[in-house]
Amino acid sequence: MQVGRYALFLGRMDIVGQIVALAAQRRVTVQINPDGSQPLELARTKAFDYSLFNLRALFDLATLGSDVGTNLFAWQSADGRSIRKALDFMTPYVDPAKVWPYPQITDYSRDDFVPLLRRAGIVYQAPAYEGLLATYYAAVLPADHVQLQNPR
Repeated sequence: MQVGRYALFLGRMDIVGQIVALAAQRRVTVQINPDGSQPLELARTKAFDYSLFNLRALFDLATLGSDVGTNLFAWQSADGRSIRKALDFMTPYVDPAKVWPYPQITDYSRDDFVPLLRRAGIVYQAPAYEGLLATYYAAVLPADHVQLQNPR
């Protein structure tokens, strides 16, 4: 992300395009299983936090790609690995009644889903993500910074 942002700032769209194109093979196919799980993150002691952090980084990288005409959001490997699958693997856990079944040695905040769900609703034109926001985050959503960064 850092190199990509520097390249974008310098107007080196060719480098940004290369970084994003390589991310499909070197990041998505390595870090996401066909079911959307992120095995490298699930093996960690704070699996929820790291899975969400990695997903945010992939969203940022895909957004950077959008600036140069590369759609990493829509990219999917032959066996079904994709950023959207990773998001969909995690979305059941926005529900506080749903227990995260992987290691997590500290408390975590489900509120960290808010920006991802808004961005996903916009990028994928999927009302279900915005529906999750309305269902589980109605109290925090009006004051969340996502309203400024990604207004609906």
